[in-house]
Amino acid sequence: MYRIFLVEDDETIAKLVRRHLEKWDYDVHVVQKFDAVMSEFASFEPHLVLMDIGLPFYNGYHWCTEIRRVSKVPVVFLSSAADNMNIVMAVSMGADDFIAKPFDLDVLTVKIQAIIRRCYDFGANNSVLEHNGAMLNISDATITYDDKRLELTKNELKILQTLFDNKERIVSRSLLMEKLWESDAYVDENTLSVNVNRLRKKLDSIGLESFIVAKIQNKPHLTNFIKQNYIWILMIVTMSCIHLLYMYLIGARKQDLVYAAVLDAILLLITVLVGFFRYSSKVKALSNALKRPVEEQAQLPEATDDVEMLYHRLLENQSIARSESESSAAIRQSQMRDYYSMWVHQIKTPISAMKLLLEAEREELGQLICDDEQSQCHIGDMTGGNIGAAGLNAALKQQAVLTELSDNMDSFEDELFRIEEYVSMALQYQRVSSTENDFVLEKVSVDGVIRDTIKKYAKIMIRRHIGINYSGTGQVVYTDGKWLAFMLEQILSNAIKYTPHGVVTIETAEEKDRFFITIKDTGIGIKAEDLPRVFEKGYTGYNGHADKKATGIGLYLCRQMADKLGHTIRMESEIGKGTKVWIGVDLDYADVRD
Repeated sequence: MYRIFLVEDDETIAKLVRRHLEKWDYDVHVVQKFDAVMSEFASFEPHLVLMDIGLPFYNGYHWCTEIRRVSKVPVVFLSSAADNMNIVMAVSMGADDFIAKPFDLDVLTVKIQAIIRRCYDFGANNSVLEHNGAMLNISDATITYDDKRLELTKNELKILQTLFDNKERIVSRSLLMEKLWESDAYVDENTLSVNVNRLRKKLDSIGLESFIVAKIQNKPHLTNFIKQNYIWILMIVTMSCIHLLYMYLIGARKQDLVYAAVLDAILLLITVLVGFFRYSSKVKALSNALKRPVEEQAQLPEATDDVEMLYHRLLENQSIARSESESSAAIRQSQMRDYYSMWVHQIKTPISAMKLLLEAEREELGQLICDDEQSQCHIGDMTGGNIGAAGLNAALKQQAVLTELSDNMDSFEDELFRIEEYVSMALQYQRVSSTENDFVLEKVSVDGVIRDTIKKYAKIMIRRHIGINYSGTGQVVYTDGKWLAFMLEQILSNAIKYTPHGVVTIETAEEKDRFFITIKDTGIGIKAEDLPRVFEKGYTGYNGHADKKATGIGLYLCRQMADKLGHTIRMESEIGKGTKVWIGVDLDYADVRD
């Protein structure tokens, strides 16, 4: 039975599609949690995905991209947004087909049958396993975590598949060896250790540190030492036996044979103990090296023989190669950051030019309106107030045109302001992501920062008929004025965006050793299930789903910058009543954190 994974937020459509496909003997799963689509996808392991575009939390394009990171399962979009742009975007994101709503269920079934027939004639396996955000794709031997993809060898895939199948449980070495080689009769445990250690290092490279937790035995075992040195021990025992046999053949007394046997045993014991002591010292030194940070683990104990020296050289070469790779990646990242920073600064020039042109056009429009009013008054005086129907219609048309031009200029100014905000956000995102801090900590007047922020958004609030309440404050705090202004701008921008009508209130208060700035609106509010995640990168929630222009970046940057400055930021909200945000600044000291 083929499994169909249906991602559709309209319950009626989902119910009808599911009922129809089940008649054709398909196993259909309808997504329940739209913020955890990938978890349900991994659990269900579908053969085909039916995806809507407009979804809560994240749209269908996002989930299609996430699915494509871990699976080649066919994806079919079902959407009423069937314009060419959406179809092109869907296919570009990895979709196999696009069916416009409303659609015929029989046509949908035929298309599903055709895709399944084309994709699964040869029994392709698209099994995907998930654990703690890591997605293991068995079909193409890859593991994906945090947008990073890692290709696996055959043995590494078998090891991870066994661990995923037994997640949250301890997996014995014997089980792993059976899965790898079907039998543990001819397998050395050290070989398995090498495979597991190599896999752990590869997982570390994509952020899965401690993903495989091994029960490490740090104490050296005498049995391991004997296994490693059994040839030398066997040679000593053989020589002792030959010695005793020689004494017996030359007619040595029984007491001499016993005395010689005791001396040989003591010699063997001393040899083993000395060798075991040296072996234990090396094991302890290497165990201590493992406890150090990864970047310091290359400092190994001094080599005592040629083999260890060669191992040291190999590790040094690997360390050098890794350092060069990290340095190259850092250079590429720095160059990309410099390019985006340059682009942001360059784009500000045409934005400034457009603002100046807009101001000039607005002045000309104002002059035209004034001239038109004076002309109408002059004509009215000349005709004694009787302009006539034709003249009145012409005047009304001209007035309507001028009014429309004025409204268009207002809209153009709003869009230009939004572009400027997005450019500024891109620049701040680059700065927050950078390891170099450009903080300038100084005494900052909170009142000045708040009033400058209000002034920046005054025109938009006036056009949207949104009031502002702020009584002022004389408080001075230690912070970075530029970054504090950025956080206030983001919060005030959201308050205006999600407040169709009403009032935004900015208040200040001092509590113990902290000073709080509070921004409160009377907007649509935020759902309780969205509140814990509003500061996550890219998270938009239900409000973001309704507002297609939401990016989910602004509040993320606010949290990042608050953490780096040692400030606090928290939010409370209630649907239909509004949202309240607190920014807390310490009054005693400035705490800047990397």
